[in-house]
Amino acid sequence: MVNNEVLWGISLAHWDDLITVPSDIPNCFKIIELSATVLDSLSGPSFRQGVKRFSDIYLRDLLDPAVSREVLDHSKQIITEFKNHFNRLVSQAGKSGVSAISADFDLERALQDPDYAENLKSILRIFSGAAFSAKCELLLPLRFPSPPGNFKTEDYLTFLTSAMVPQTGFSLDIHPHESVGKEPPCEDIARWIGYDVSVIRFIYEPETGNRLVPKLIEPWLHTLQKRRPKLKAIFVPVCKDPEFIKNEMKTLQDLVSNLKIA
Repeated sequence: MVNNEVLWGISLAHWDDLITVPSDIPNCFKIIELSATVLDSLSGPSFRQGVKRFSDIYLRDLLDPAVSREVLDHSKQIITEFKNHFNRLVSQAGKSGVSAISADFDLERALQDPDYAENLKSILRIFSGAAFSAKCELLLPLRFPSPPGNFKTEDYLTFLTSAMVPQTGFSLDIHPHESVGKEPPCEDIARWIGYDVSVIRFIYEPETGNRLVPKLIEPWLHTLQKRRPKLKAIFVPVCKDPEFIKNEMKTLQDLVSNLKIA
């Protein structure tokens, strides 16, 4: 059954040549995630008409991760220019009705490098303020399975808490097919960061034969709903063919209707 406690979303962020939002997106999807490359187009009439039925608009990767993950290694002048540019983009996103934007600042490095961690906290406080003014949320991607390394879930919470950035939360990016056959650490993740997970994203590659099935996602939903009663969940089919994406949305609609969640 479809549960009102979960707000479902669909990501079109991998649709490279998206010029407007398709009109036939199933009604079960209340959130739409787009690539930040469409930010300039969002204020145009075509895009505005296409997104107005969604309760939330998310922009993925406000800046290229290759830039945001390394910018703090550069000169003060470049960092200042980056701050100003990022803040302008956040402001523009807010004026375009965007609910949340994500940016990848290499949290795993921050957990290992104290100097980088302090610099990152400082810049996040600035961006959090910009997000507050723009009335949108800043999302920090958190991948599962985690990247190679000895990273503990509680360390992410310690970092976020010490950064003091109230307009910021985690985007929990689940790659379910990378851990098939293993018990997902849903309880551990929910215990430490459940209250700080703003959105959970299920990422998969349907063009390679991967498919989402209830047993891959229900454990995450069951567990995180205990901490986030109004859970937001986005399906992220990574494929380039627009027709494939449209067909996949119909498949996901059937999946949503058959999920058993409390």
